Amino acid sequence: GLESVVSGGQASVTVRLEWQGQLVEGRAEAADTLPGRSRAAASATLGAARAAANGASVGFELDFASIVQALDGDYVLVSVLALSQRLGRRPLPLVGAHPVESDVESAAAFATLKAINRVLSLALKDA
Repeated sequence: GLESVVSGGQASVTVRLEWQGQLVEGRAEAADTLPGRSRAAASATLGAARAAANGASVGFELDFASIVQALDGDYVLVSVLALSQRLGRRPLPLVGAHPVESDVESAAAFATLKAINRVLSLALKDA
């Protein structure tokens, strides 16, 4: 699930994921702008993914989240760096995109999950 609350010019986004019957959560804040809300949602999604992979030797860092126009529509494009000894010495860049259908927060969360899905699934097998 995803919850976005705006107060005092700040957007606070909470993302909840379920893994093996456990509910994990990530939370992030940013300026209440479309780009800020997309970054907060991507960061919150990564926080929930980190919580799900607790004990696995993988880390995720948000590189950027951006709203782009393509194919007559708006998309959120997310770049994430995956860090793990299994992946080599250098961070592995991962990219995901999702169309903005209802709100940028949901699109950013889906784009982030699309970016990290393969690496996260490997990490969850190790956890």
